[in-house]
Amino acid sequence: MREDFRSGVRSGVNGTPTFFINGVRHDGSYDLATLLAAIEEAA
Repeated sequence: MREDFRSGVRSGVNGTPTFFINGVRHDGSYDLATLLAAIEEAA
């Protein structure tokens, strides 16, 4: 569990939920429309 925490810190996770899209942390809103738009943009 400690290693999971350290891995998150190294990845830039500073809270939950944290979403990554194509390996990039998503810093926008977490509502469905915003997440879908970010996924479509990354595709």
